[in-house]
Amino acid sequence: MLLHVLQGFVTPSYSFGGGQVGWSLVPSVGLVATHGERSERTLTFNADVAMGIPLTGDTTTAPSGVAPYDDLLSPIYGRARFRLGATYDASLLEWLRVRGSLGMSVHGTSDDDPSPVAFNATLGFDLAVGKRSRFTLGVLWWNADTRAIDLATHEHKRSNDFFPTIDFIWAG
Repeated sequence: MLLHVLQGFVTPSYSFGGGQVGWSLVPSVGLVATHGERSERTLTFNADVAMGIPLTGDTTTAPSGVAPYDDLLSPIYGRARFRLGATYDASLLEWLRVRGSLGMSVHGTSDDDPSPVAFNATLGFDLAVGKRSRFTLGVLWWNADTRAIDLATHEHKRSNDFFPTIDFIWAG
C-alpha cells in the first residue's frame, strides 16, 4: 500500500516512464533464538526468508542506490530474500547499554544485479530515560553492490554506506 501512495517518489520508472506499481504478496518466515539474561547481556541469532508473489502487473523497476531500501523491497520485485544475523547486547552501567549486530542478505539475482550479497553492521548505545524508556543513538553500515561504476575500470564496485540511527523507545 505504501508504494502506491509514494509512487513517483520511491519508484523511479513511474515518474519518468509512466510505470505502475503492482500489488504483491510477500510471505515470510523466520527464526529468532536468544541466549542470556536481559539485565546483563544477550546474544541473539536470527534468520528469515521472504518470497515475492506478484498479484498484478508491475511495470516499475527496482530502485537502486540505497542498500537498506533495496534490501527491504527486493522480494516485491520478484525475488527472494534470505537474511542471517547476530546481535550482542550488554549492560555497561545501570542506565547505559551497548548493542552491536552483524548481518548478511542474499537476494535472488537478475541480469542487472551482478552481486546479490549485502553485508550490514550496527553499533548503538541505549540511554535510560526514566524507568522503562530508552533513547538510542548509533550507526548503521551497509556494504552492497548499488550498481555504482568505477570510472577508471567501468566495472561495478561495492559501496560502503553509513547511516546515523536515532530512536526513542517508550514502554509506558
